[in-house]
Amino acid sequence: MGKIVYGIILAVGLVLVIGGAVILGILPGIIKDKIKEEVPITDGSDAYDRWQETPVPLYMKFTFFELKNTNYTNLQDIEFVEKGPYVFKETRFKQNITFLDDDNLLSYLENRTYEFSAKMSCKGCKENDSVTFINFPMMGKNLLEKEWTIYTGKKDTAQIGQMTSFDHMPYLENHMDNTSIWDKDMTNTTCNKLKGTDGTMFKPDLKKDDVIYAFEPQLCRTVYFDYWKESEVQNIDTLRFRVPKRYSENPNINKDNTCYCIRDDIKKQCSRNGLLEIAHCQRRSIGAPIVMSSPYWNNGDDSLLKQFNVEIKPPKERNDDNYGTYLDIEPMTGTTLRAYKRMQMNLRISGTDKFKPFLPQLTNTKDYTKEYIVPAFWVEETAEADEEQADKWKSMVGTPKKVGNGVSIAACVVGAIMTIAAIYLFEVPITEGSDAYDRWQKTPVPLYMAFRFFTLKYTNFTSLDDLQFQEKGPYVYKEERTKVNVNFTDDGNQASYYEHKVYSFSEGKSCKGCKESDKLTFINFPILGIAFNTGFQDITGDMVKFYFSTQLQLKNIPVNESQLFITAPVVDILFTGVPYKMFEILSGMSPDIPKRYGVSDGKILDEEEWTVYTGKKDIAQLGQITSFDHKTSLTNEDKNHSVVWKKDTKAETCNKLKGTDGSIFAPDLTKDDIVYAFEPQLCRTVYFKYWKETSVQDIDTYRFRVPRDYFENPNINDKNTCYCLYDDIKKQCSRSGLLDISHCQRRSLGGPIIMSSPYWNNGDDSLLNQFKVPIVPPQERNDDNYGTLLDIEPMTGNTLRAYRRMQMNVKLSGSDAYKDVMPELTKTNKTKEYIIPAFWVEETAEADEDQADKWKSMVGTPKKVANGVSIAACVVGAIMTIAAIYLFIRNR
Repeated sequence: MGKIVYGIILAVGLVLVIGGAVILGILPGIIKDKIKEEVPITDGSDAYDRWQETPVPLYMKFTFFELKNTNYTNLQDIEFVEKGPYVFKETRFKQNITFLDDDNLLSYLENRTYEFSAKMSCKGCKENDSVTFINFPMMGKNLLEKEWTIYTGKKDTAQIGQMTSFDHMPYLENHMDNTSIWDKDMTNTTCNKLKGTDGTMFKPDLKKDDVIYAFEPQLCRTVYFDYWKESEVQNIDTLRFRVPKRYSENPNINKDNTCYCIRDDIKKQCSRNGLLEIAHCQRRSIGAPIVMSSPYWNNGDDSLLKQFNVEIKPPKERNDDNYGTYLDIEPMTGTTLRAYKRMQMNLRISGTDKFKPFLPQLTNTKDYTKEYIVPAFWVEETAEADEEQADKWKSMVGTPKKVGNGVSIAACVVGAIMTIAAIYLFEVPITEGSDAYDRWQKTPVPLYMAFRFFTLKYTNFTSLDDLQFQEKGPYVYKEERTKVNVNFTDDGNQASYYEHKVYSFSEGKSCKGCKESDKLTFINFPILGIAFNTGFQDITGDMVKFYFSTQLQLKNIPVNESQLFITAPVVDILFTGVPYKMFEILSGMSPDIPKRYGVSDGKILDEEEWTVYTGKKDIAQLGQITSFDHKTSLTNEDKNHSVVWKKDTKAETCNKLKGTDGSIFAPDLTKDDIVYAFEPQLCRTVYFKYWKETSVQDIDTYRFRVPRDYFENPNINDKNTCYCLYDDIKKQCSRSGLLDISHCQRRSLGGPIIMSSPYWNNGDDSLLNQFKVPIVPPQERNDDNYGTLLDIEPMTGNTLRAYRRMQMNVKLSGSDAYKDVMPELTKTNKTKEYIIPAFWVEETAEADEDQADKWKSMVGTPKKVANGVSIAACVVGAIMTIAAIYLFIRNR
């Protein structure tokens, strides 16, 4: 009976352990087997197409060591200046392809074409520029087309790309006398052995312990690479391998390099590190005394920089990041996704008699025995997978890999998956009457808006250059948001609503002694809006221009309303509105123009209707906007319903409605995701990228931030081109950090408004120095202090903490459009544009302890329990198995 019990214990233990471990052990092998099926180079396959013509752009950047002084008479007097880079786009394709040995081998010739790229080259550089440098044509040239024979990987993927012969020879041979290039014994030396691939592909399942090899015909030798560090290409994890320092060490230090020294006295004549002599392997084409190296003799002797009276100084620090040769390889497939091949060509010259017939300048070279390594140029050959190639890799390998890993882990965490699935299906979608609906319909966390004003320090200025500001605040308001008029579509997949906002002043959170009735002197938004709109040739512009000029002539506009800066209570500036005579007149002409002017126009109810996905059919669509103000894209209110932003090839991204309201995102968020939120005040979508891990109330979160490239000017980031509405993009949209929203706010006579991050964080430093007295931020400019951030719980997609920080500015110049109403601008430069700050606001929201406890009870605890139970199942199974075996042995 005991043995039966022991057998049951053993069986249960084995089932638990094997059930949890089998998939973990088998699935990676299945994925690798699948890759092995895809990797071999077979005629007509995707792998063949990628191999036959390099799918990624390649560039050759040549930087010359140009002679600075041409009147030298001694080699030591030579001075160099770096000239370049001259960049050529390189296209490679293989031709004359023949499959051999039942398709296990193939032979081919490689054709290369080059096209000069003026855009990527140095400013003003052309390929027909004359450069004074070392005389290579006199010394020899080498351009040979030779046949490669390599393994296709059909029989053994570990051999894929490995060469078997070059120029019809299985080893390096000197064709002039049929002798080996590096050593007399051609078959028994590593130096003459052909080894490695062409550097674009390697065996799959690459490990950090591997040493990889690539044959380099120009060097007549094999180059090897050691693992260096982890890297990333287009969000694909890669391993970086580099040519190590020992590769170019002299044979007195590294004995493996002895056979590369073809001189008699190895100790003296091959004593310098960092030099690869290739003269003897180029003699077939009257080879010159060429010595190759890394740029600026990186990994070589420092003395090489000091050969001449004027020392050669590299423009960057000598290290492998700047001057090394390295490969970023995706280890599972062995595919090179990024490569930097950097080599420098030099000539070995001395004052000996054999050079003097050709080089009479060397007559005064004092030390005939001293050899100089004279640099000619260095070249950086680069290749990197673009977004399209990366997407192909991800669809072919990355996604199956992730799925495979997920399935493998699922074998041991079935309980966790069931719990998470239940949370997703029953708690996350917005369905009427659910907890998710209640949290969505009324924001459950406290929101606060802290306003800090740039108040005018002195009012007696006569030029914009004289403006001085001081920060006043914060004036803090508590904000309550509720979605009203909520209507679901019949299938429950979409919901439309309006958002009701109520603000109440919080004296306790505001600056000491500050009240919302405080009067501040700040920029006159209303009068600038009127003056700005007079410049438009449309109905609104014509109407404003007519009434404005009429009232100006009749002197019906109070003097204080036409000044550049006005004084008004904080609450009027922000919410209830400042009374303006001109607005009272114009409001009778158009319902969109308010009688009083405030930042929020006194509104507590958004006029625009939102329509969003509820996530009922597809949880990945949760909260995504489908229309705003009954429109599916951003358009103006004119009769033609023209788009807000430029209509060009990229207009779809600028005028497209995309993202949520920023409070909720789809569940199962990863660090690779980019999240989007539509911002009505900016008339555009804001995107966020992962920054770092954080925690809110002991709940692990991912922090996403608005990245720097979102604010870059279109000359740097061409994706922002359609946001520039001016003719001369290069000049009129040249400053980074500014979001021009003036054109999208004209419906309510919005002025020349420019939004930015506070203190122009992620913008040009020149913005702080526009005035005679620079604006100094109270804290260091960085994203922690002035950026817009979201801390998102990745499993549910809920935003547990948010910092939305924006600054409102006015774009102003001394142009005639403003001088009519602002006599203070008489001495202001007409052509110079100023970005005048008005205030910045920090909107914060953070889950409190009560909300965090609810999340933990609903999600956190079940997640931990499920994970614990799943892991415990594996552990208990192992213990039961060991116990059963022990009992069997003991009772035998």
